[in-house]
Amino acid sequence: MTAGALGGVRVAWTKGSPAARTLRRFLVTAKSTIETTAIMESFTITREFTVSPDLRSTVLPLEAGDWRITVQECTDRGCNSPSPQITAR
Repeated sequence: MTAGALGGVRVAWTKGSPAARTLRRFLVTAKSTIETTAIMESFTITREFTVSPDLRSTVLPLEAGDWRITVQECTDRGCNSPSPQITAR
């Protein structure tokens, strides 16, 4: 999986089951932690995107930041374990 920023964050992955198999979608999850003042605790923003099973890349509409991104294959039986995490800045 790779990521790069140009008008959003482009994410591409190479592994995956054939679309003809029971694969129904890819679930792309992006998380970013926002550091706040000493009075408030930091918090994490999580955004999830559904991607068609016949695609192997997408551009996520994310603002600049420190995003940790994972991809999961999802079938009728649920989603598999997330991919290794990458960071997009």
